[in-house]
Amino acid sequence: MHAGDVPILSALAIATMSFVALIYYFRPVINNGFSFDGAVLGVHLFTWVDYTDMLTTALFLMAMWLMARRKIEHWILWIIANAISVPLYFYKGFTFTALQYVVFTLIAIWAYYEWQRRYRVQPRTAYA
Repeated sequence: MHAGDVPILSALAIATMSFVALIYYFRPVINNGFSFDGAVLGVHLFTWVDYTDMLTTALFLMAMWLMARRKIEHWILWIIANAISVPLYFYKGFTFTALQYVVFTLIAIWAYYEWQRRYRVQPRTAYA
């Protein structure tokens, strides 16, 4: 990964987490038919599930950006985000989705090592 990627990844993470936090902040209004009547707002209403969802959403977006740039590190972010999602979905009662993310995690691990292997065996081109 190039040092120039860090500010972009940081901006993506901050923007994504802020957007998802905003949605969770206004969740009582959304759940109340988009009415503020009786809706209580506040960060104090956030749960660990909300924070975990914010984190995984940011990690997935960062992974997609790195993948579009063909950086091998995108697989590491996929692995981390998928692995975090497994217990999150089990906790939410989405067993099938949790099992799906187990498979996604295994695929990402395999793909990371496959990309490394292919990188090592590719011919090096000399530039004049």
